[in-house]
Amino acid sequence: MLSKSQARAFFLGGTVVTFLVFIGLTIYSFMPKNDQTNYGKIDAQVVKGK
Repeated sequence: MLSKSQARAFFLGGTVVTFLVFIGLTIYSFMPKNDQTNYGKIDAQVVKGK
């Protein structure tokens, strides 16, 4: 069983680690190399839905 101070440290440590992972994945998802839109290949036929 964890003492009160150990439980608090465990909670705060887990919160910090989870926050850092979230921020890291957010930054990674906005990097230009992860763009999968094929924006450069869109032509008039694609815009018309053909």
